[in-house]
Amino acid sequence: MWIVYENYMVMRTTKPVKERDELLVNYVNSTQDFEERVEFFESHEFECACTLCTLEHEESTTSRNLRTKTMQELQLFSDHDYLTYPAKVKKALKLVKTLQGLGKSDPAYNVCLLHKSIRILTVCLYENGNYGKCADLLEKCISVAETVGEGVPGFTLRINLIRCWMEMKNILELKKQLDILKKHALCWFGSLDAISILDEDMVVDLEELGIKVFD
Repeated sequence: MWIVYENYMVMRTTKPVKERDELLVNYVNSTQDFEERVEFFESHEFECACTLCTLEHEESTTSRNLRTKTMQELQLFSDHDYLTYPAKVKKALKLVKTLQGLGKSDPAYNVCLLHKSIRILTVCLYENGNYGKCADLLEKCISVAETVGEGVPGFTLRINLIRCWMEMKNILELKKQLDILKKHALCWFGSLDAISILDEDMVVDLEELGIKVFD
């Protein structure tokens, strides 16, 4: 997180840094299509050499076209489809597996997993009671979000992950994820209140399990 005040830039880092460490910020949303990001950079007369842009620049045209085609297919499904037709959930998960295969060289930079269509799928997996599959997909999405600097989306995804572990009654994993969530709440928002603001019901449900968020 960063703000500019007169001639100073004030930054809050998400991990410890040493003197002379290079601090980087995103010029654009990391989830934008590669072509859109390149067009933006060219309009400002520079070339981005971050890990994400480098990986996508080196990607073959065949892989890029397959990703585009797969994402287009995935976006055809609605939450109604997932909740009504189990076969479409199966098809969507197969498409996600294709996307994961395209990003297998460095899974943490597979930004297509942060697309709205994937989030809709995770919500419907949860509502269908497929908690294990939902948790598995959410963990992969969270890894990408936190790697490419999309911390707030990653924060909300982790709340959903905690709900999966609550349903599966895995208290050990639940507490582990809650500890991470609390750490991130303090880092990104400066307060644990962000948790109750984003999901007050979860805080209540945790308390019923004897787990306090504010202790």
